[in-house]
Amino acid sequence: GVMLIAVTLNAPDDWNDHIAMYENAFSNYKSYNIIGKNSYICSLNLVGTQEKNLKLYSKEKITLSLKEDEYQKISLKYEYPDYIEAPVYKGQTLGKIKVMMENQEIAQTELITNYGVERIIKNRYGEKLKYLYTNLLSMFFKSV
Repeated sequence: GVMLIAVTLNAPDDWNDHIAMYENAFSNYKSYNIIGKNSYICSLNLVGTQEKNLKLYSKEKITLSLKEDEYQKISLKYEYPDYIEAPVYKGQTLGKIKVMMENQEIAQTELITNYGVERIIKNRYGEKLKYLYTNLLSMFFKSV
């Protein structure tokens, strides 16, 4: 829900002023769920492992109380790298989402992983030896 606190100073009719303030707020503002907690946002290219993609999720929920015309001006700005290199750890922050209104940031949350990915180190020398051996054998058998 929404919690409002009304404060007036030296108001002769503060009770009615508070009621008017509450009525104005509740009739003009509505709560909008902009981003849910743990919502899937996007996938990153992943290198250094067999998996090709890594899913990113919103860390926190963002709910805003806005007027209808303000809500229409909301946009999201995503900031994350083009790719990520393993290892990646569960809960690791890899970017963020900014909630914007007319080019001004009004809220943000981090983009995190919900799982880890280990790095697979390929034996480059082994791959090179295999390549040389295969090429030498093919050259030998071609000449015979």
